[in-house]
Amino acid sequence: MRYATDRWAGYRHQPSRRVFYFGMSYFIPYQELNRNLLRDGRANIRTSKSYDSRIVKLAADILSIAYTELQNNKVVNEKRETQVISAKKSTVAYSENHMGCGEGRLLKLIDALENAPNQSLFVIEEPETALHQLAQHKLSQYFLDVCLRKRHQIIFTTHSSDLLTALPPQGRKFLIRGESQSQVVNNPTIAEVTNLLSGGNNKGLTIVTEDKVAAEYLKEIIRNNAHLFDNCAIYPLDTSYSEVKKYVEYARRCSFAVCGIVDESRRADAEKFIVAFPEDNPPERTFFGDEYIKTFLLNEYGFDCAKQLLQAHHEYFSTLSSATGDSIDYLLPRIVKEYVRSRPKGYFDFLYNNLEKWLGDLK
Repeated sequence: MRYATDRWAGYRHQPSRRVFYFGMSYFIPYQELNRNLLRDGRANIRTSKSYDSRIVKLAADILSIAYTELQNNKVVNEKRETQVISAKKSTVAYSENHMGCGEGRLLKLIDALENAPNQSLFVIEEPETALHQLAQHKLSQYFLDVCLRKRHQIIFTTHSSDLLTALPPQGRKFLIRGESQSQVVNNPTIAEVTNLLSGGNNKGLTIVTEDKVAAEYLKEIIRNNAHLFDNCAIYPLDTSYSEVKKYVEYARRCSFAVCGIVDESRRADAEKFIVAFPEDNPPERTFFGDEYIKTFLLNEYGFDCAKQLLQAHHEYFSTLSSATGDSIDYLLPRIVKEYVRSRPKGYFDFLYNNLEKWLGDLK
């Protein structure tokens, strides 16, 4: 039934476009198929068609395989026929029957993306399956390239942060399932994605300190900044400030997201990813020389810092432990917490700002 006077009459329909869905089963290695035509000795190749040179070049770059030719072959026997990919590299030729799952899957995906009509929609599940990390990163770059060239829209699900590295934050959404509803995290950084995927076990930015006392001090400082606390890992090196600098320099040269915190501000160098605590002293001297902490220890333990701390600063906590009967593992976080809590607002802003910047660089 048609109503010429319907209020919607005359409106143009939305433009149609092709939609392609690639689930986990769109490529199953031939060796795993029960009806593998290539096992039939009576089967033969009826026709072969070479892939376009662009597809060969794209696949070779993503997989780091020096293909010289890719072909799509029609294989037939008396009862049925199927399409089988074959590849050549140098003097070696092989078919899907001898390809890894990731290789065969990717070849079919690239072929589909390149030959689909412009402005198609692709919905893909786990495109990183059976691909190494470099291939995942290059596949992500290829998705951007093919979307720009052919105006495709690609929506994919993934559990790999490596596949997201080439995408801008605006192209990422992280879904957190809840009991009654799901939460969507929009535009997450790679550091946040890595942290969320690992349940908090993998942090985005690694921070190294000179020793355990400095590590505890830093941990308490960033505890007041949820973003830093959730996405930074802190490791004491138990070494000198010069070794911290060397460690950070070497790690950065190897493309690791590492920065260092040294005890004294005069030894900081933010351009080389080294910052320092606000004070220009080792943390032990800072804590036990602070009037608030001195009063706290005197009232809490009857411990007089001026009279009882006569050793080098590295021995301060050992001396306090012996005098109070409490372990260093108990005293250290307690004193650090009291000290950080007593600092005025904005006291640690310089430290926060640098760490936030370096964490934000991990987009």
